[in-house]
Amino acid sequence: MSLTTRLGLVGLGGGIGASLRYGIALALPTFHGFWAYGLINLSGSFALGLLMAWSAQNPHRYQAWTAFGGTGILGGYTTFSTLALLVWQHQATGWIFGLLSVLLGLWLSSFGAHLVNRMLRSRSRA
Repeated sequence: MSLTTRLGLVGLGGGIGASLRYGIALALPTFHGFWAYGLINLSGSFALGLLMAWSAQNPHRYQAWTAFGGTGILGGYTTFSTLALLVWQHQATGWIFGLLSVLLGLWLSSFGAHLVNRMLRSRSRA
């Protein structure tokens, strides 16, 4: 796959992901700040774990999906910069949210990868 194609897929996916993030933030007005962006970042971490474990089975075959879905959609959907801003704005309690977001994000990403790997192993046994 050419570099131009990969860049196009990342750009298209990024637009979709950022639009999803914006739409969720608008749809959850009472969940502004920590809750909306926590939901976005944690669900994105889980989805990234699923996608990366799935695509790791054959990286060349799923290269387009990794560029479009991982770097593009999920890169545009999740937002570390907003997390950092929220932590800074709420200095008294923000660090707790920031720490929990990072730790839960790592766990959810690993859990998503574990689920895919488990499913693929059970499929190969059948």
